[in-house]
Amino acid sequence: MSNFVDLTIYEKNHDVGGTWLENRYPGLGCDVPAHVYVFPWEPNPDFDSFYATGPEIWAYIRKTTTKYHLDEHVKFNSRVIESVWDDSTSKWHVKVERNGQIIQDEADVLVNGSGILK
Repeated sequence: MSNFVDLTIYEKNHDVGGTWLENRYPGLGCDVPAHVYVFPWEPNPDFDSFYATGPEIWAYIRKTTTKYHLDEHVKFNSRVIESVWDDSTSKWHVKVERNGQIIQDEADVLVNGSGILK
């Protein structure tokens, strides 16, 4: 991927997984078919059940992230606090809080993957 895309993924947590990383309680699992949580390019026919457990979904996300070397592009403990489109440069100006410091970045494309859960 690095041959043709300059990719940066800002992740607020210390690891990938979103809600499946953050939530750790007995019986945690999805309430929809587990296959809703798979990446289109990496299907997982091996979930233990139709409604997979949280740890199983988290493990799948981590495995897929590593397999496709996406983890090499992740800046962990980084929270996007502002993104502004600049018509004059056709770029996104992104402000990120990381380890107590504010970092400025810019991008041609911005994808908000924050989800609906906090």
